[in-house]
Amino acid sequence: MPFDSFDKILNAIQQQPEWNAYQQYCHLLQCWKQVVAPQVAANSRPRSISRSVLWVATSSSVWAQTLSLQRHQILKKLNPELPEPLKDIRFSPAQWHDCHRTDPEPEHPSQIKIPPEVLTISELEGENTPESAFKRWFEVAQARSQSWPLCPQCQCPTPPGELARWAICGLCAAKQWQSPL
Repeated sequence: MPFDSFDKILNAIQQQPEWNAYQQYCHLLQCWKQVVAPQVAANSRPRSISRSVLWVATSSSVWAQTLSLQRHQILKKLNPELPEPLKDIRFSPAQWHDCHRTDPEPEHPSQIKIPPEVLTISELEGENTPESAFKRWFEVAQARSQSWPLCPQCQCPTPPGELARWAICGLCAAKQWQSPL
């Protein structure tokens, strides 16, 4: 895909009204980090603005109460940095877990992490043809699978996550599930 196509897509996105709101939100996040103390920034995150009221998620109800008592001082520091001044700030721990997941997303057993030494910048440079892309993909897949353990049933290289979950590769597991007991 030529880069001029990417520029056209990016320009189209920037013309959307949501893009301006997104830019304002990013600016607000930067201002928030500059206005409040680092410990406050670590335990709070602006979530939305509705009718000139900034809604901020906090890590606990204690932080919500503490920051509620300081909201006038925060507004005095924050409003000069914003294009449109805010009337008030509301703090709540209700949406904290939506913006700060403490548990990582579970990984699928077949998920494969490419070690950085397998895919280097030099492999990405050069000719950009379907044949060269396939060759690079094949080399990466081959290098990656050489370090995998073998499935005990079919002796094929198997991602370690599949063996940890099913004790066999995904194809052998699927065959077992399809066959009657």
